[in-house]
Formats: sequence, C-alpha cells, structure tokens
Amino acid sequence: MKIICSVLIVCLVVFVSCGLQRREHDLASEKQFYILSVSPTEGSKITGETTISLNFSEPVWETTIARDSLFVITKSQYEVYTNQDWNDLYEAVTDGDVQIIESQMTIADDLRSVHLAINFDQIISDEYVVVALPKIQSQTYYPLNQAGLLSGSGLFSAHYLVVVNDDASLSENEVDPDANAPTSYPDVPTTYPESDDTEEESDQITETFDWNRVLITEVVTDPQQDHNDSEGGNGVLFDDEPGSGTVGSTDEYIEIFNGTEESLDVSKWSLNMIDGTDVLQTLDSTLWDTHSSLDDIPLEFLPGELVVFGNPDGAINNTLTLELLDEAGNVVDAVDIEDANADSTENEAYLRETGGTWVQGEASPGYFLE
Repeated sequence: MKIICSVLIVCLVVFVSCGLQRREHDLASEKQFYILSVSPTEGSKITGETTISLNFSEPVWETTIARDSLFVITKSQYEVYTNQDWNDLYEAVTDGDVQIIESQMTIADDLRSVHLAINFDQIISDEYVVVALPKIQSQTYYPLNQAGLLSGSGLFSAHYLVVVNDDASLSENEVDPDANAPTSYPDVPTTYPESDDTEEESDQITETFDWNRVLITEVVTDPQQDHNDSEGGNGVLFDDEPGSGTVGSTDEYIEIFNGTEESLDVSKWSLNMIDGTDVLQTLDSTLWDTHSSLDDIPLEFLPGELVVFGNPDGAINNTLTLELLDEAGNVVDAVDIEDANADSTENEAYLRETGGTWVQGEASPGYFLE
C-alpha cells in the first residue's frame, strides 16, 4: 500500500543572528546560515519512505545542527502551539512535553543540504508536521552564534511543513511502539565500523542506541603500538600516527565522545578503572597525555568531539569495569570488559561500533573507523 501525502509550507517566523571568529578546524562558514528552500515544495506529492530536504545559505556540519529544532510531530501536537511563540514549542520539545517522530538525518556531500528520511508507511495519525525552528543552529557551536543580532547574511525563518496522510496505515486510536523512538545516529561527520551482525539486525540495533550523550567509545589496555610516541612518530601523542619506540603501559588509552549539543567542562569528571588494582583518576588534562579530534584540547568538551586520555596511572588490566563519572560521582557511562587481550594491531582496541555493541578491532584514537 502506498500513502499519498501533500506538503504545504504554512507559516514563517523571522529570526536573525550573527557570526563570531572562525577556527581553522570548523567546516561551517563564518556567516549565520539560514534556510533558502525546502523540498518537496508546496503541493508536491510524496509516498512511503520520503526525504525532506532543507537547503541552506551556508555550509553546515552535523555538530552545527541542533536536533531539538529539527523534528517531526503530529498535527494535533503542533496545533497546540500555533498561536504561541516558536520558543514555546522549542521548550516543549526539549522538556519532553512534545513527543517527536523518528527521522534519520543526513547532510549532503556539499554541506549545503540537510535531509530528513521519514517512513510515512509507518505513521499513525492522518497529519504530521515537519518543523525547522530558528534554533536549528547548535547554541554551543563556534564560531556561529544565535544572539538575535541583525546580520547581513540573511534571515533565518522557521519552516512548518504540514504533511497530510490521505490513507493512514493505522487508526488514530492505535499506538505504534516505535513511533516516538529517539533519533540515535552519531552527530559526527564520519562513518562507523561495520558490525558483525546481519544488515537487518544491525539496522535494528542502530535505531535503538542513543549516541546523543557522553560515551566511552574506545579502550586500549594491551597496546601493540607506540601511541605515546616514545620514539619517532610525528610528536603528536595518541593520534593516528604511532611512533616506533618501545610499547608498554604508557601507550594505554581511553577515548570518550561528546554526542550532546552542549559544551561540557569535564575537568572534574573522572575515570574509575576497576581491575583489581583499582584507580580513580580525574580528567584534568594535565594528568594525562591527551589528544582531541579537533586538534587541540579546549577548556570545554565540545559537541561532536572525541578526546583520547592516554597514559593512565599504573597499568590497566585486560579484564576490567570502566566507569565514566561526572563531578558529583554519578555514572555517565560504563563498560564491562571481559578480555581485551591483543596479539596484533588488528585486535588491539576495544571499540564501540555503530549499533552500540563492543568489538575488538584496530585502534582509532581520536576518530571513528571507516
């Protein structure tokens, strides 16, 4: 059964902002980006699995997009906020008062378009609304800013696209348990290692794993390479170019990932390495050999950033429980490692793969394997 839908842009809300100084590693432009057009256009017919495309005035990167401002909701939820300021809808989404519908976001190779893939064969209600609010640009991403100041780069308008389902596959009284599943794709501009599961099983795992949080993503307890460049190498410790010196416990490392849309101060967070010779070590960068995917170690842990904490106190055993603790001692993430023993570079690292499960593979400090 095919579902015929029509798309209509029903209103615009004006919002403008300005840019800050650009850093060399940023892929986005210094200018505030705004939506030039949305496809499908008004009156277009769409069926089944459909992609909604938003075309921007400037290049965008996955960490510049705030997912709380790009979402799909039911028409009935949307109508509650039609006579209110768009900030009210934004706050309702971020507070969890409005349930968003699952969609997969991708960015075009030219960085000018964002695509939302939605399967309208699975929708319940007769009408849904695709919403892009002015805060679509991440509030914590630099050098761009959303201070509300006038800018010559153009206006950022909120777009509301009403999608009318003429033949819903389920009645409005039925409940689809997957309809409100959270978007769970990593907000980093890269690909991820292949899973050993079948393609169907891998897709099911990916849909349920939440990458949008702080995670432990890689652990090396039995290094097979000179990651701390004790001799040779390029002088950048714990990057993708190891040295040629002696390999030992000083080459061990733990990598964490910021999948949130917020910059975090993790200097008072800690890693609890429970392996029989338990060590609790804070993440103060002066106590570790550190490497960042953004080429420097900022004062804050930026959205989409990977940071490698190398050369921990003592030597980590190959069987351990690893806990990432916040400043208050709460467990942010944890992993139980039964055996991370390695005998070659091919199984040197204990890695979190796309679906969230852990596998052994090649080390990739500060980046995800392709």
